Amino acid sequence: MRYIILFLLFIQINFSYAQSNSIYLHTDRDYYFPGDTVWFKGYILEEGLLSKNVFNLYLKWADGQGKEFQQAVAMVSQGITASHFVIPTTYQGDELFINAYTNDPNCPQGRPYFKKIGILQLGKPISDQRSDFPKKEKHYNLFLYPEGGLLLSDISNQLTIKCTDNNGIPSMAKGSLTDDQGKFLGDFQTDGAGLAMIYFTPNLATNYFIEWTAVDGNIRKNSLPAAKLGSKASLITENDQTVIQLQTNIDSQSVRIEASLQQRFLFKEQVHLIKGKKINIPLQNNSLEYGLLQVKVNDTSGQLLSSRTAIIGQEQILLKPEVSLQRGEGEKSGNRLQLQLPLKESAKLSISVTDIDVPIDSNESMLTDLYLKPLASDNLIAPQVYWNKSKNRDGYIQSVNWLREICYSDKQFYKDTLLVLKGQIIMPKDRWAKFYESYRNLLKKEEKSKGVDRGASFGYQDFGSSRMKYQEIGFDSLGRFSIPNLIIFDSVETKFSQIYRRLKFEPFSVHYTFANPQQFRRPVYIADSLPQRDYKTTDLIQLESFAPNFTVDAKGQRRLATVVVHRSRLQREQERVQKRFYMADVPTNIKPDAIIYPALDSNVIKRSYDISDYIRKQLKSYNPQRNYKIYINGIEQIFTNFESNIDGNGLFEDAANFPMVKYYASLPQADNQPAILLFQSSVGEVDREIGKAVDKQTLIGYMPITQYTNVTYETTAKKFNSPKDYRSTLYWNAFATMEAGNTSGLFTFFNNSRAKGFCITIQGITESGKLVYYREIFK
Repeated sequence: MRYIILFLLFIQINFSYAQSNSIYLHTDRDYYFPGDTVWFKGYILEEGLLSKNVFNLYLKWADGQGKEFQQAVAMVSQGITASHFVIPTTYQGDELFINAYTNDPNCPQGRPYFKKIGILQLGKPISDQRSDFPKKEKHYNLFLYPEGGLLLSDISNQLTIKCTDNNGIPSMAKGSLTDDQGKFLGDFQTDGAGLAMIYFTPNLATNYFIEWTAVDGNIRKNSLPAAKLGSKASLITENDQTVIQLQTNIDSQSVRIEASLQQRFLFKEQVHLIKGKKINIPLQNNSLEYGLLQVKVNDTSGQLLSSRTAIIGQEQILLKPEVSLQRGEGEKSGNRLQLQLPLKESAKLSISVTDIDVPIDSNESMLTDLYLKPLASDNLIAPQVYWNKSKNRDGYIQSVNWLREICYSDKQFYKDTLLVLKGQIIMPKDRWAKFYESYRNLLKKEEKSKGVDRGASFGYQDFGSSRMKYQEIGFDSLGRFSIPNLIIFDSVETKFSQIYRRLKFEPFSVHYTFANPQQFRRPVYIADSLPQRDYKTTDLIQLESFAPNFTVDAKGQRRLATVVVHRSRLQREQERVQKRFYMADVPTNIKPDAIIYPALDSNVIKRSYDISDYIRKQLKSYNPQRNYKIYINGIEQIFTNFESNIDGNGLFEDAANFPMVKYYASLPQADNQPAILLFQSSVGEVDREIGKAVDKQTLIGYMPITQYTNVTYETTAKKFNSPKDYRSTLYWNAFATMEAGNTSGLFTFFNNSRAKGFCITIQGITESGKLVYYREIFK
C-alpha cells in the first residue's frame, strides 16, 4: 500500500472562526435538600483555555418538567465566576436543572450547557424517590461501529463493539467473529466499559456474524453490516500529532474532506483518491486545542460518505494531581490535604469535601461537560464511567453519535462587555412631549447662564452601604438613560427624581433593565431521557440524620427552618431614623409601647397634619385629659398636659417635621408616668419639597461574589464548647490556585460530629488547557 502525505502547507486551516464558549459548573455537592445553599464555580473556556473575552454568564433554573423558576447573571473574570444560590424551601422535585450560556449566538445544532442536581426530600426514602423508574428485567444489547461508518471490502477495517444492558449501562461480553461459512476470524472480550475492538479484512460477497454471550450466559448472534465499495476516513492519534488518513477501494474518486474541532471549522479541501493509495494529512497537536476532532468525507454532490471522530490529546487532556492526606481522628478534628502538579503546570482549581453520607454522582465531570456533552446527538449515559473504565477510549468516542453540523461563531460580531444599568422614564405620551420640551428649554437656559448641562437625580444604595449615593444623569428624547460607572452586585435600592423644580412634581415611573431580556428568551433544556442516577452505596441513607428540622449555614451552625425575609424599604428608613436620633433619645432599657413615624407616612406627605392630631389618631391609648411627660429630642418639656404643650407654645407644627414619636405607658425616667418622646428634625433636614415625584425601586444585578466560610476548630475549647456539627459540606474553596514551580498546595478542613468519612473532589484547568480531575472516598 502506497502512502501520500498531504502537508498542511497545501491545506489552509481557517482560524477566522473562533470556538464557541465551553462552560462547566462545579458545585460543592451533587445532592441537596430544599432550602440548601448551592455554592458553585464556573469555568468558561474559549479555544481550550480560560476565556478573556467573556464577562457575563447567563443562568436559568428549572424543575424536572422544564418549568423555569429563576434566572440570573454572573460576572466572569478571566474565564472564572463563583457565586451561590438558594434552592427554594418549597421545592418538591427530585432533581433540578441549571442552564448556562454566554452571549454567543444561539446555535440551533447545539444545546446550552445544562447541569442536573439531585434533590433529597426529607422523610422520603431514596427507594420512593426512584419509584418513577420501575425495575425492568435485564437484557443485553451488542452494538457494532465500523471505523468511518462503513466496512470497505478488501481493506483492513477496525470494528468497535459495545455491550450495554437495557438501561444503557456498560456490561461485560465475550464472543467471536465468523463468516457465513463458520470460519473463525477472531475473538473479543469487552473491558470494564463494555468496549472491545476487532480488526479484519472483509470480502464483498461474504456475510459476517458476531456470536457472543453476556453475563447471563445466553448465546446471541448479531449480523455485521455488509462490506461495500467506497471511501472513508480514519484517524490515527499520537502524542504529538493526529493523522487524517483517507483511502478508497474504488479505482478513483474525488471527495471533499471537511474537518472541525469542537464547533470550530478548521478546513475544507477536495482530494482525489486512488485505489491502493492512502493519503495522510498530519495535524500537529501543539497547534490545536484539546477537543473533539471531526472529519467528514463527502462526494462532489455533498452526500456524506464517511465520518470519523477522535479527541485531540486524549491521553494528556486529563491530569490527575498527586494527593497526600494527613487525617485527623474523631469528630471536629482537622485534616491536611496536600496537592502536587507537574512543575511546569499552573492551575485554577475548585476543591470540595463532602460528608461520606452525602450521595455523589461520578457519571459526569469537567471533561464530559466541556467536550463531550455539547456535541453528542443524544444524552450521554455515564460518560465519565466509560472514560475511566475503557482500555481504549477511542472506541468509546467512535460508539457515540455526534452532531455533524458546525456552529460558526465569529467573535468580532459578538463582543461581550460588562452590564450597566439602563432605564427609561415612563409617562403618558400626551404628557411626555410637553415635559421633554420644558426639560430642553431649561437645559438651554442653564447652559447660557452657567455653562452646564444638568439632568435628573439618580440615587443608589446597596445593602453594604450606610448611605445613598447620588449622581446627575441626562436622558434622551425617549426618556432613556444609562449609568455607565455603576456595577450592581446582588441588589440595590434606587431613587430617581428630577433636579429642575419646574419638573419635580410631574408624575412618572422608571423602567430599568440590567441584562438584555433577549438573552433569557432561549428555551430551557433538560435531559428528560436520562435515567435516574445511581448512588454510591446500595444501603438506604437515613435522610433524617441530616436536617430533619434544621438547616446548616455556611459556618456549619444549625439553624431552625425559617423563611428568609428581606428588609423592606420602610424598614430601612425606620432604621435610618432610629440611628439618626440615637443620641437624642432618653436613655432607658424599657421598650416603648408604641413607635410611630409621621414623616414616613404617605398620608402625612399628601395631607397637612399637625403633630397633636396625628398622635391622637395613631395612638389608641392616648388620652388628652391625662398628664404626660413630654420630651423633644431628649429634653423634658414642662407643661401640664400634651395639648397645652402644643397649643400654648406655638408647637402646632406639621407632623412631617417629626420623623419619629415614641410612647411609654410608664417610663422610669418620668417618675413612672406615661411619656411621649418627640424627635424633631432640624431646619436643614425638613423636606421643603413634599409632593415631588420620586421613583424608588429595588433592582437585581450580578449574582453576589461571596467567599465561602469554612468551619474551623483551631482550639480544643472551641472544639468541645461548640454545638453538634452536622455539616454536609466540610470544605469548599472556589479560589484555589497552583502556581508553576510551586510543587504543592496545602489545604485544611475539619470533620463534622459524625466523622464517618468524606469524599474529596478536585477540579480545574491548567494554563496549558489540561483539565484537573480527582475524586476519592475516604472512609
